[in-house]
Amino acid sequence: MSRGGGVTIRGDWPGSVVLRSGWAKAHARPWNDADRSASLRFERGSADFLHACAQALFALDVPAVYSAPVHRSGQGIWERAGFEPDRQLILMERSLPRHYPSDLPSVDKATVDDVAAIDSLAFEPDWQIGRLGLVDALGATVQAEILSVGDGFALVGVSGPVAYLQRLAVHPAAQGKGVGKTLVWIAMRWARSSGARSIMLNTQPDNHRATALYRSMGFEVAAERLTVLRITKPSPRRA
Repeated sequence: MSRGGGVTIRGDWPGSVVLRSGWAKAHARPWNDADRSASLRFERGSADFLHACAQALFALDVPAVYSAPVHRSGQGIWERAGFEPDRQLILMERSLPRHYPSDLPSVDKATVDDVAAIDSLAFEPDWQIGRLGLVDALGATVQAEILSVGDGFALVGVSGPVAYLQRLAVHPAAQGKGVGKTLVWIAMRWARSSGARSIMLNTQPDNHRATALYRSMGFEVAAERLTVLRITKPSPRRA
């Protein structure tokens, strides 16, 4: 446990840590397995607390701190803490169908360790989330499962009537062969059987292959986008 700027950090960086100051609380992890920037998930507190969290992480030699994707209504507190918009994500959603293709393949339930290598290969470095990011995604909803088919997997979670397709990854050698579409069907079927009635996901606006796939399966783009914000470590002052 360490303390910086009134913020207590529990855990060992670079790993998942919990940051607290009284009632305020946040969680941080490395951006991915290769990038020591931090992904900061805010649970409760003030803009001053968020700013103090960033400063405490900078003291651990973190070069930049990124927010989790936030809705427009949630951006203000990050901006007051000194964060600036860095990138946007589009939201897509659809209702879950009652019936599914009868020829879907058998599914394996996988662990983070089973799929971490595929995830790293499937995404450009800036969009990789690493093993700890997968662990975070798996714990973000009340129910969650990693569903694996051949050279790909879907990480899907359910909270009440809404499901979230948190991650969809296909090994580069298997892309373009229908694996992604099969995984989306399987994720939706699992979500429906787990009590959800609609499903949401987010993706990069310029990921045209992914958005075309989702549109072909009945997903529509929501009016609102998500924003990831960033604050960078100040450069040392020269004497």
